[in-house]
Amino acid sequence: MGQFTRYVESYHPPLLNRILGVVVPVSFIVRAVLLHTFESILWAVLLAVIMLLPAIAPETTKNRSMRWERNHPVQFRAFSLLTMICGFYLILRWFLDRPHSILIGLALSLLFFTTMLLVRRK
Repeated sequence: MGQFTRYVESYHPPLLNRILGVVVPVSFIVRAVLLHTFESILWAVLLAVIMLLPAIAPETTKNRSMRWERNHPVQFRAFSLLTMICGFYLILRWFLDRPHSILIGLALSLLFFTTMLLVRRK
């Protein structure tokens, strides 16, 4: 323990959040292994990125993502845009076919991404 550790904020999510953050992505990974469809593999990858890493090491993931955003803003924005595109595509895929899902997901992602950039600029 250092002399300033009591002043450093630490992030410890509730135990249920951490358990769900591990169980849900692992179940989707097993589903992807069994089904071998594009959507199931994309669900597994997306949930592993969004939920699994913060569930295993929440503070490290938060610090590294903040450092990544600060040091490499273009790569971070490209990653966040790709994550949004995948998320919207997968949600729309339940209701629409593939071409319509990707087009609408791409449009929604670009809309939210530019809105985020405009809000952050102010």
